[in-house]
Amino acid sequence: MVNQDVVETILEQRRAHIVPVAANQRMELLPEPALRTPPMVLLLGNHSSGKSSLINHLLDQDVQRTGVAPTDDGFTVLLHGERPRAIDGEALTSNPELPFTELKQFGPGLVQHVEGRVLAADLLQHVRLIDSPGMIDASGSDAERPYDFAQVVRWFAQQSDLILLFFDPEKPGTTGETLSVLNESLTGIDHKLRIVMNKMDLFDGIRDFARTYGALCWNLSRSLNTKDMPHIYTTVIPEMVREDCKLPLDGFAAALLELEAYIGDLPGRRVDSVLSRVLDEGHLLLLRSTVTEALRRKVTSARINTIVACALSAGVAAGIGWMLGREAWQHALIPGVLALVALGLLWWLPGVVGRWREQRGFAELDTLFNHAFRDLLAGRERADDLQHDWARARAGLLRMLKNVGLKGLKRTSRGQRKRLAACIGETLPAYRSA
Repeated sequence: MVNQDVVETILEQRRAHIVPVAANQRMELLPEPALRTPPMVLLLGNHSSGKSSLINHLLDQDVQRTGVAPTDDGFTVLLHGERPRAIDGEALTSNPELPFTELKQFGPGLVQHVEGRVLAADLLQHVRLIDSPGMIDASGSDAERPYDFAQVVRWFAQQSDLILLFFDPEKPGTTGETLSVLNESLTGIDHKLRIVMNKMDLFDGIRDFARTYGALCWNLSRSLNTKDMPHIYTTVIPEMVREDCKLPLDGFAAALLELEAYIGDLPGRRVDSVLSRVLDEGHLLLLRSTVTEALRRKVTSARINTIVACALSAGVAAGIGWMLGREAWQHALIPGVLALVALGLLWWLPGVVGRWREQRGFAELDTLFNHAFRDLLAGRERADDLQHDWARARAGLLRMLKNVGLKGLKRTSRGQRKRLAACIGETLPAYRSA
């Protein structure tokens, strides 16, 4: 099967086994257009770090403005089309055929600062590029954006197949917004991150380059919450090399070719990218639904035990009253009242106990998880990954339980969970080599 056929097959499995469980759990999934879209590359970095220069080089035309001063204050989505045209933010985020409708959740401040540009460029037939505004250091009111920059970057990063973070060799430090992006926006998805230090022709010698490269690695090591450093491309744009360049540029030109090849290979890796996203959704859903139903069983058990206890109490009191009433009705009065009280409790108390048990269960989610997946947790091979996935699933589940409670989450049957587990454990992984 060709890549698109495989993607459609994956989406069919997703609709059959993942989407219904997600609806029960009220868990938001990526919209299908985001999975059908060509691979997307998100470019981040300070102004003058070389984002626009690389875009112009990749597309072989002057598309984005370049300069030392900030040139753009919004996000630009570059799309393919035979007739070049601009698409304003309202039109871009309202088109259901494009995967950008969710951007409206960030408010009009963002919609007014995002645009699309349709271009007749060969690369854009296979890959979409997302240019971002230059990140800034100041945090005062004069520097505030009319939207949550870190959250918007995270949204774009989640949809993207590759994230390029640019650094200017003249300023290899990390600005305030860069730190926010590294620590918030890219958490959990930093496997897509690659670092680009452009404009290698600016260095006066190899010592100057080594000092700057070391400073960048040092700053990144303090900012990234990962064990391994992302790959760093040290590049130079051939058509922008200064005349008095003092460094041999062959190695830097080779790094640019390597980056171009990586971007060019993205369409071929699209199946694996879509599959990874769908499997990730499925794993999180299986954890959430399993723990949710374990909590529901605890609550149901507490309610049933209360009902049984109240019913037995009412029965015993009624029995005693009947036996005493055979001698004189006055003797049966107190047991009769107790029987009525027990019947009243039978109507009222199970609900109270159920709500109490549910609230108590919010603090026991980890215990429920450990019990439900104790066999997998016992094996070292999956334990760390499972714990990591649970930390991500737990946050969303706890938030939903506090907002709507168990009653707000539809029951997910054992059969649904079994089919979901088979889908993400056997059916979908078979397409990994497609």
